[in-house]
Amino acid sequence: MLLISPSTRAADRTKVNNTTNLNNAGSWTGGVPDLSNTAVWTNAVTGANTSLLGGDVSWQGIRIADPGGLVTIGPGSTLTLSSGPAGISIDMSAATQSLTIQSGLTIKTAVGQLWNIASGRTLTLNTGLFTRSTGATLNVQGAGTVNATSIVNDTNGLIGTWATIGAGTTVRYATMDGSSNIIGYTSGTAAATAAGVTDTTGLVNYDLAAVGVIGTGASFNTLRYTGAAGTITGNFTANGILTSGSGALTLSGIVTIGASGELVLTNGDSSSARDMIFSGSIRDGARGISSLTKAGLGNLTLSGANSYTGLTTISRGKVSLTSTGTLGSTSGGTRIGLSGRLSLAGGVTTAESIWLDDVTNAFSGGLLIENIGTNTLTGAIRISSSTRWQSSGTLNVTGGISTTNGNSGSSFVVQAATIMNITGKPLALGGSGTLYMDNGGKTIVLGVVGSTYGANSLYAGTLQTNVANALSTFAAINFSVNYAASSATLDLNGFDQSVGAISTGTYSIHSTYDRVITSATAATVTTGLLNTN
Repeated sequence: MLLISPSTRAADRTKVNNTTNLNNAGSWTGGVPDLSNTAVWTNAVTGANTSLLGGDVSWQGIRIADPGGLVTIGPGSTLTLSSGPAGISIDMSAATQSLTIQSGLTIKTAVGQLWNIASGRTLTLNTGLFTRSTGATLNVQGAGTVNATSIVNDTNGLIGTWATIGAGTTVRYATMDGSSNIIGYTSGTAAATAAGVTDTTGLVNYDLAAVGVIGTGASFNTLRYTGAAGTITGNFTANGILTSGSGALTLSGIVTIGASGELVLTNGDSSSARDMIFSGSIRDGARGISSLTKAGLGNLTLSGANSYTGLTTISRGKVSLTSTGTLGSTSGGTRIGLSGRLSLAGGVTTAESIWLDDVTNAFSGGLLIENIGTNTLTGAIRISSSTRWQSSGTLNVTGGISTTNGNSGSSFVVQAATIMNITGKPLALGGSGTLYMDNGGKTIVLGVVGSTYGANSLYAGTLQTNVANALSTFAAINFSVNYAASSATLDLNGFDQSVGAISTGTYSIHSTYDRVITSATAATVTTGLLNTN
């Protein structure tokens, strides 16, 4: 399993009782919010409060707690929102006051946003420009109101296939009413069984009550499934599917992505009753390169040989792969957002490039990649900041793991499969990057020359080399971390290695805290001038 965590879990940024621009440290306690932090208005703000952004800013999220009056973010510049704990981007679930945003507002790439608005509270978006970035999705919950003059419906009467309101059996696609409020779309065309899905224009939004054989040549905009567990057979074209029924929905035919060029698949919530299983295949539509976006908590299983050529985005929930070739063409790539998860069910090989998105603190957090049994990743893997892998079984990685942060690097925190084999291409974590192990009973096997990173934190488990010069030559190997110590092993396995230094901290003289450098056959480890032991 791969775990990530935004550092908001460690620290919010609390608004000070002033009107100083929000990009200024004087406006906050703890520093200016960023993608690692949620901006919070508490009773430290004693009355109605209006502040300007002061420039374009990016925050993890917003939480309105108990300020003394209406909170307003004034006009000018653009606020980009990611998501915080539990995927929440705007948290007004316990707010005592309302929030107005008059600046531009962008929902960030590949982020599954949740806006939760309490009864009696209003989120008003009088934004200069509202932008949905690629692969972003939105779910609105709570009994409050979202009023948004800057959001408009598409030609099919919805905000988009990427926007929903509610959860479970009450979830619906979102639409704007005549007063610019976001509400549930209730004008769907009712179909008693799949045979009643007969539109060929690509414009109709269906509410489907039961499965069966879908109408010949069906091409519709969306399908909201409200029935019991079952299978829809037959081929069709669509832009979006939403599950809000009482049982899992299986689709066994060929699904062609519609005119939007993006198929958005949304689970109504995390219950298995809202799962989706695609046992057929998904392919590009007439538009050409087409993408797949996973939205909503819950599980989407892909088991067929899919051929769509665009990007796969997992913005929220889990995508389970049960066979090879299910993520579409390898040219498209896969991006896993903060609230997304990719599960490898065993016997799966995927050559997709995978981007693990927007991670800022890898010491706790949400699961991004789940490894079950033996699986192989042959595509390039990119990590944004800090990433934690944690799983069972055996995971083979051959396409390389690199940072998108340049020399600033990434922390690659590995509680990997019982055995994680890294071959083919090396680790490239940046000069300030760290290879970090802190889970006993796990083994990383480095079988490729030329990895680059600044430090090895070997707190627990075994780091084994299967080739000479597998370790970063300028990295210090630290047999402890600054919060604890445990037993850990560097196994040279008969291969000479050169490293920047070797160091350890002593917490107790006890076998529990043994730090071991070993090799079954003769091998030499050469340390540099940084050696502190």
